Amino acid sequence: MDLKDPAAEPKLLRGHDDAISAVAISPDNRWLVTGSDDKTARLWDLKDPAAEPKLLRGHDDAIWAVAISPDNRWLVTGSSDKTARLWDLRAKDPANASIVLRGHEYDINAVAISPDNRWLVTGSSDKTARLWDLSLDELVELACRTVGRNLTKEEWQQYMEDQPYQKNLLRLAVNRKIGTHTI
Repeated sequence: MDLKDPAAEPKLLRGHDDAISAVAISPDNRWLVTGSDDKTARLWDLKDPAAEPKLLRGHDDAIWAVAISPDNRWLVTGSSDKTARLWDLRAKDPANASIVLRGHEYDINAVAISPDNRWLVTGSSDKTARLWDLSLDELVELACRTVGRNLTKEEWQQYMEDQPYQKNLLRLAVNRKIGTHTI
């Protein structure tokens, strides 16, 4: 690429089977993510843009929004399937490390992560925005609800690598005023 004329020879990144509707670059310039009408996101390593991208599957409809957290840990995708997915970019294989976020009644067409990495917001055609807490306790509870059980030691290491393993993390919010109970 010529710095005097960046448009002179752009690198072409191919792989999607339909229109690309969302793009984002990580703050550390390591990753480029593309979201497409083909129901996939592709994660391109900008250290070697010619390499095959990681294929992120799981959505049942077009991906309309993507964002990468300021700490480069999380990638979020928003889709017409009414879900968002949170992908762990520190995982050995980010394609196998997603948490599904449900609750919207229509397409998710906007996503953002706060500068302190604490909050994820999703915006939808259902005229609502949802604020998701990305703090460790909330993520562990969400991961356990997603898989319907406690995390195994291997899963814990994959998602919470720098935190000591804890059993019985699936929590039931019986009454938020009273607190949560551990199963």
